[in-house]
Amino acid sequence: MLGGAGYQNEKFNEFGIKYLRQFSPSFSIETGINYSKSDIKITPEFMGTAIQSRYEKLEIVSVAIYANYTFWRYIFLNGGPIIDFQLSDNSTDSESGIGFGIGVGAKYNFSKFLVFINPNFKRHSILSFEKENYDQHLTEFGVQIGVGYKF
Repeated sequence: MLGGAGYQNEKFNEFGIKYLRQFSPSFSIETGINYSKSDIKITPEFMGTAIQSRYEKLEIVSVAIYANYTFWRYIFLNGGPIIDFQLSDNSTDSESGIGFGIGVGAKYNFSKFLVFINPNFKRHSILSFEKENYDQHLTEFGVQIGVGYKF
């Protein structure tokens, strides 16, 4: 929207740990905890005079519970609910709540180790823990890269 207010995520980083419980050769339940940090650029709506954009820090801890389905040995789909807890105090809408994530990825096993890449989409706080009347919440398109170990 030309001249409208906006939010933009910059310098986004996410770190976490995952656990997969295998129920069959192709189906697992995946859970984990992630910490994400970014700068939000807030651009106010144009009101006839130049208004300066400002930045705020956004920090979120997320717990995911995904179904993980492997096919063709190296390719997997994963997705399910995410429970988010916003740690930072921001002037934007709260990201604390229940959202969802979905992704498709590839993995390769080396004996007990594996490497993976997981492009994904996440939508945070669809069901907010805060009483708000707004629906502007964080949406992510990202790629997770990791190393795993099979116990």
